[in-house]
Amino acid sequence: MKIVAATLDRVRFPLGGTKVTAHNAISEHFRTIIRLHTECGLEGLGECSGHDDTWRLAGILSRTCLGRNPHDTGPIRHDFASMNFHQRNGRNGWIAYGGIETALFDLQGKAAGLPLFDLLGGAFRIRIPVVKGLSAVPLPAGANRQDVEAFVADLSNVDRVVEDARQKIGQTGIGTIKLKSAAISPEWDVAALTALRECFGAEMKLRIDPNAGYTPAQAMRLFPRLDRLGLEWYEDPTADIEGMARLKRYVSTPLATNMCVIQFEHLPPAIRLDALDIVLGDVYHWGGIAAVRDLIAVCDAMDLGFGIHSTLESEWDIGVAVNLHIAAAFPAVRHAIDGTFPSPDGGILDRQVLEVKDGMVAVPEGPGLGVRLDETKIARLAVDHLELAL
Repeated sequence: MKIVAATLDRVRFPLGGTKVTAHNAISEHFRTIIRLHTECGLEGLGECSGHDDTWRLAGILSRTCLGRNPHDTGPIRHDFASMNFHQRNGRNGWIAYGGIETALFDLQGKAAGLPLFDLLGGAFRIRIPVVKGLSAVPLPAGANRQDVEAFVADLSNVDRVVEDARQKIGQTGIGTIKLKSAAISPEWDVAALTALRECFGAEMKLRIDPNAGYTPAQAMRLFPRLDRLGLEWYEDPTADIEGMARLKRYVSTPLATNMCVIQFEHLPPAIRLDALDIVLGDVYHWGGIAAVRDLIAVCDAMDLGFGIHSTLESEWDIGVAVNLHIAAAFPAVRHAIDGTFPSPDGGILDRQVLEVKDGMVAVPEGPGLGVRLDETKIARLAVDHLELAL
């Protein structure tokens, strides 16, 4: 079996409001949709970020796959880079490679007639608990950073956070909320989380993610105040391994990261300094499915927790399918996985297979990832298109 062509589309889609983080306020997102084609008519699907750098890198990497066997994921990865330094594009390089490797695994599954989770050793479960990601600053599309600051300045707006959560949780049965902090006001974060705990009670698991927007000094003043709320964990409460290790001595709530431990070379110092409790593995940031499989093994060996992170909260539909298969195949995934459900703009699949029922989403059925694209939706959302062939 040989890869003879590749098709890439860079798509833009609205988020249905403003996504607020410690870094920005955006109302739309870009993804790169990757399709690798074999001479026998199979199509492997992948996706990654659609930012300019990753779109360009995904095109370069797709070209290097032409003429290769999709089972050669090891040699293809080694040709790309054996470590972060060698590929010289940092996280963007691994994100692009992760999208390509996803398509390679999808082809392997389709060629064998097996779902991805069987390629990874078989499924321990087929229904996966998911997270509802919420903004601590719920604003309509088009809002900017000044709007965010004005909203946070009025603590009475916390009621709007709670109402937004009520509406989005609805009857989904989701049992975990991840609050995305703007990292502007510690008082706001305390008030918002307190209100959510009072609204949903002790049975709702809560997380907060300020994207390392607080300095270690600020974090040591804020997060000990939140311990009383019994959060599941603090995700990237501050920056860097040293900052996380310093904070960990002052709080009882577990610390999780997807920002200061993002490659294997980061694990030894983080473990020596006792800087974290949970590694949040991201298929794209870590450079593919095989890397996450290895990461899970390391976390198991070192008694670290493992959770599945995603870059959009969540990836788009292809990435969501990958995360579901990984959660199915590895019992070390003990926590609800990141995700935005339902998918923004209705998704890009030809049928709805990512529905939340009783707080969980079923792993898509069928060989490979078990999903197919809706080409009409891709065409409507595409802003760039690339075709490659031998």
